Amino acid sequence: MTKLETLGACREVGRSAFRLSNSEGDQVILDYGVSMKENNKDNFPGDVEPRKINAVICSHAHVDHSGALPYLYISSRPNCYMTATTRMLVKYLLDDMLNISGPTLPFEEIELRNLMKTVQVVNEFGKSVKIPGATGCSFTFHDAGHIPGSIMTVITMGGKNILYTGDLNTIDTRLQWAAKTNRFPLLDAVITESTYSQVTHPPRQETEQRFVTAVKDVLDRGGQVLIPAFGVARSQEILAVLQTIGSFHNKKIIIDGMARDISEDLLKHSDTLRTVYSMNRVTMVKTKKTREDRLKALETGDIIIAPSGMLKGGTARYYVENMIDDPDNAVFLVSYQVKGTPGQVLLDEHRYETEMDDDRGSSFNRGKNDTAKQKVEIKVKAQVERFDFSSHCDGPELLKFLKGLKFNPDTHDPKIYCVHGDPDSCDFLAKAIGEQIKGVAPVVPKFGEEFTI
Repeated sequence: MTKLETLGACREVGRSAFRLSNSEGDQVILDYGVSMKENNKDNFPGDVEPRKINAVICSHAHVDHSGALPYLYISSRPNCYMTATTRMLVKYLLDDMLNISGPTLPFEEIELRNLMKTVQVVNEFGKSVKIPGATGCSFTFHDAGHIPGSIMTVITMGGKNILYTGDLNTIDTRLQWAAKTNRFPLLDAVITESTYSQVTHPPRQETEQRFVTAVKDVLDRGGQVLIPAFGVARSQEILAVLQTIGSFHNKKIIIDGMARDISEDLLKHSDTLRTVYSMNRVTMVKTKKTREDRLKALETGDIIIAPSGMLKGGTARYYVENMIDDPDNAVFLVSYQVKGTPGQVLLDEHRYETEMDDDRGSSFNRGKNDTAKQKVEIKVKAQVERFDFSSHCDGPELLKFLKGLKFNPDTHDPKIYCVHGDPDSCDFLAKAIGEQIKGVAPVVPKFGEEFTI
């Protein structure tokens, strides 16, 4: 008998975490992430006993899937399986998380080190890997097409095959090949994301061309372009787009923040990339001369790529505060904007608030222990626009993927569990599955529920 317990990502995007167990007491954890919501007391997944865990599988590096992993390594050392690219990116993101939120987290740097020591790298897709100490338990990785290193996993436990999609993208992007979706065994259950089930993305090439044209228009009028972007994958995709289909070889492209180091290290895993961008034509803001380099970037840069994608933090805040009062400039958002974040407010309400200290200096340079805050609204004169560079399936593509799966004919009423989406998105996907896919039963689980597969 195989059981599924939902520890997070139920009717929400964030804190993805699921536990599979069998009658012998073996346990496998699928992701262990944190919530991305502001001021949310339920930022972490449901509790587990690390000493009882046989294996942890991390689908990809984003912190809503990986951010709570160190918590499992306070008193135990279960093997954690991921790709080499994910291992590199997880280290970056969790180091950053500890640097920003360390005092509020239930783990410290030593637990992150413990996690990294236990990582078992699996790079071969489709290869069955046995889980030591677990009876009849194994898994295979499959390319998820979401970000470099991302995987879907088929777990075999108790004679059942369960597919966990993690985050999934079935179309090629400039940076990433599409997911490989035709190599699965007969399935008994599926745990699928629902993020964009109600959305239809515009054609990717159309988005790229519209973006490049908009950048060119700004530069032609003498302005500068700020592109706030996630440090992982999105910054590198934008760079690849600018270098591949843009005519910006004589323009100064600047990369700042976490994106600068990740962009260099990701090239060490170039076999995972569809387009290998070049760092030779890019100006990097040096770590030890950041203030001097940022002032120079504002004076001489044409295109600036900097995290964070939602303007919640990161070096993009410095640039936006110094660029949005010029009507020749533009801020082009290329990442998902969570409601209430500065990026969403800037896009939808065309206003930008920053916190200034007592001497009217930007909060960007204020130390962690400084508490003096004064909110000041900066008038927005710059062009503000969003471009849909999503790395998730849209609704039609997700449904097409699910329709193509083959289920075990001996399994009565196999289930598709709709997770990792807001309530409306999960319900919408479940309804579509019920209407369009025969012989399966959609389920929208609640937090902490347990199911027998």
